[in-house]
Amino acid sequence: MFIKRALFCTKYSALEKAPMAPYLSMLKIEIRQLVSTRCYSTLSELQDAIRRRVIEIETQAREDR
Repeated sequence: MFIKRALFCTKYSALEKAPMAPYLSMLKIEIRQLVSTRCYSTLSELQDAIRRRVIEIETQAREDR
């Protein structure tokens, strides 16, 4: 919903970094450690990076079995 609003109203795009900190604090430690070392300008970039990291972790877990 936020991303849709940001596309049409520039005041929302300026506020996009605000929800990033609480979003990061909810993550598992192994995901947060990797993601927090990089700089993301938008929430969607952050979410994409998190998705990629979750897939990596799941793949490694399957290979370890």
